[in-house]
Amino acid sequence: MKVNNFPRKGEVILAPLAGYTHSAFRRICRRLGADRTYSELVHAYGLTLRGFEKNKELIYFTKEEIPLHLQLYGRNPTEISQGAAYLLENFKDITAIDINFGCSVKKVLKAKAGSYILKDLNLYYEIIKETNEVTKSFGKFLSIKIRLGFDKDILEKLVETALKAGIKVIAVHPRLAIQGFGGKANWERLKIIKDIFKEDIFLIGSGDIISYDQIDNHFKSYHVDGIMIGRAAIKHPWIFKEYKIKQPIKVSLKEKLELIKLELDMMLEYMSPQKAFRVIKSQVSQILKGEKNKKAIEQPLLKTKTYEEFIDLLNHLTNQPSK
Repeated sequence: MKVNNFPRKGEVILAPLAGYTHSAFRRICRRLGADRTYSELVHAYGLTLRGFEKNKELIYFTKEEIPLHLQLYGRNPTEISQGAAYLLENFKDITAIDINFGCSVKKVLKAKAGSYILKDLNLYYEIIKETNEVTKSFGKFLSIKIRLGFDKDILEKLVETALKAGIKVIAVHPRLAIQGFGGKANWERLKIIKDIFKEDIFLIGSGDIISYDQIDNHFKSYHVDGIMIGRAAIKHPWIFKEYKIKQPIKVSLKEKLELIKLELDMMLEYMSPQKAFRVIKSQVSQILKGEKNKKAIEQPLLKTKTYEEFIDLLNHLTNQPSK
């Protein structure tokens, strides 16, 4: 069965990152050249229990973000497949469901979800198989995001099991779950996987890409079909455009502040002003990295107590003449 918006070789994709890859930021990255976007991880059971309004900040999207994968996590096949069914019944425009088997934060591991499931190949298989049957029934496809393993590298087994369960699109962050973001992402493992499974897998690599000129090198050196950009995009979303035009972009302070304003304005579609300004504060520090007077600009913004204070100061800083 043919599905719409199946990924094409060479795509550069916005990776899912909790707290950052909400609708507004996904739209910004699409405008700057991201070929595909993923949502933040959404708790499947909480979604079916509480519905859209209680999860609005996580699952709100616009057509501009498509191709879009909405990412779920949970503990068992029933939770995740029911979460997938809820999304597909209520949001016809989403491209795909993604299952997060890669998150290693304490809260998710304590719930025996995310990368915790990589400990149990049978459970991992059943979750993928059952959720894949649901997505196929809606004419959509299922993707997954995994790591090398939980505390030992079992990547070949993980990929083989996922393919056996009926899926093809697999994003791999080549670290163990217990490493978090420590150490170095082992992209050589992705080359081995692609060389073994060839066209049976659409392999997306993720981890440690920090500049646009690394992207072509990683495509050529490691044989991946797609590449995800996560932390580098939070700091510098222009990385997608840089890759398209094959040259660096010098972004002025004014342009950075205007991007923050634009993102904040779009966030008001699905967040209260007070919540939106609190959320975007975490990105302010990232986007302002590299500015000469970073501290003098950043600290007053971070010290604001209300949305109104934040936006007034942001407007003032944006309208100051450049030095």
